Amino acid sequence: MRKFLNKIKTTFIYKFLILNILSFFYEIFWQYIINFKSKLLYLYFRVKTFRKKYFNFSKKSFLLVRDNEEFKKITDEINTELTSSKIEKVKKDFTLKFNSEVDIKDYSIDLTEYISENLKKKLINFSLSPKNIKTASNYLKVLPYLAKVKLYMNIPLKSKIPKFAMLWHRDDFGYKSLDLFLAIRKIDNLNGPLHYVNNSSMNNIFLQVPDENKEKIKGERNKHTLEHFDKFVNEKDTSPFLGNAGDGLWIDSFRVYHRGGQCFEKERFVLRISYQTPDNTRSHDFNDEYFFYDKNIKKGDINKILEKHYFFGNKSFLMSKLNLTKKLIYLYRLLSIKMNKI
Repeated sequence: MRKFLNKIKTTFIYKFLILNILSFFYEIFWQYIINFKSKLLYLYFRVKTFRKKYFNFSKKSFLLVRDNEEFKKITDEINTELTSSKIEKVKKDFTLKFNSEVDIKDYSIDLTEYISENLKKKLINFSLSPKNIKTASNYLKVLPYLAKVKLYMNIPLKSKIPKFAMLWHRDDFGYKSLDLFLAIRKIDNLNGPLHYVNNSSMNNIFLQVPDENKEKIKGERNKHTLEHFDKFVNEKDTSPFLGNAGDGLWIDSFRVYHRGGQCFEKERFVLRISYQTPDNTRSHDFNDEYFFYDKNIKKGDINKILEKHYFFGNKSFLMSKLNLTKKLIYLYRLLSIKMNKI
């Protein structure tokens, strides 16, 4: 059966049906059926924020933003706390956790425990600013919840072999999402810029780069080496996120292939904010009583319906009961078309 399906997938009519017909109707199904409650909240939110401004993606799955005053303001407040002495302490604490660089499984350090409660609140407020929420809602066409607020520092490693998130991948947790990567300090080729596919025709959940025929270690499954990826995606169809402090990249990490850059000489400081919908697999890990980034924000204390949704989402009973999130991801993989070599 699988061999027959794989053969069907190579035909022109199958590709046309999946990438044009199915994609169109599934988008409607995803908005109005799978995320029915979030769609209703989105329509209500849209009426309330009719005159509010937002960043327009023009039908793309990514958007580069430069010289935005709101972005610059929060960046300045973060940099005020990231003093040289604090950064040195962060690096020292991180190094003490490992016997050698071989033991380091991640090149990214979460700075949450090193910043003040006041700054954490400012990051939450920035994440939920009317312009940012409206940007995410307008892109997703449903009201999202705040799935991640992470201030982190990437560090140089002696090994120059790309691994883990340095490999090309999609965040394979659902159908659609929106992340904001905000440069806290200047990002150049020496401190590992994020790279992403800039060709919108490739950013379809039902179009995938074929897996390599080799065994992969944990943390690198569904990820592709740079050499393998280059066989299917031309270098001109990719871009690095280079910029100054305060520049931002909006990107749908569920459908846009991307990879974390390698820091060769300097650290890279980034704030990542993720707006997601309740049908993604990450939503299972969330505490239903308090907000993950600030335990003082408790579900029982929030009365406003939109605010409660921002912090805790709103998964349908049917989705939870039937465990449909993982089944939907399996469906995306099953129906997906493999890209041809260039």
